[in-house]
Amino acid sequence: RGEAQVQSPSRVFMYIGNMMGTGLHLGMDAQAGNINKSAVRMAKSATPRLPALAVAGGPRAGAGSGSIGGGSITFAPVIQISAAPGQSTANQVQQAVQDLYPQFVQLMRRYEADQRRTVPA
Repeated sequence: RGEAQVQSPSRVFMYIGNMMGTGLHLGMDAQAGNINKSAVRMAKSATPRLPALAVAGGPRAGAGSGSIGGGSITFAPVIQISAAPGQSTANQVQQAVQDLYPQFVQLMRRYEADQRRTVPA
């Protein structure tokens, strides 16, 4: 219709939208490794003072062949940052993570105790 010589502009835009979505999907899949590396670097920079932690469900440091496998832990606190005079956002995040660390340790201890109780003798 009109100057574009198109019978149905909505169909043209649907097609363009589908192609954009497909391109975005393919591009993100192609960059998944880089996205993961960036996320790991960001997490490490936000928690520089905390000890290394084992990945949930993965092998534990020093675990032998008789180790308990499987399971998962979700620890997903919400950290809210507000503009505080004289304190950077990075410092606020670091402080929040440090404040939450004891809760995480308690959760890990409870998980490990539960795992020990469920192991057949």
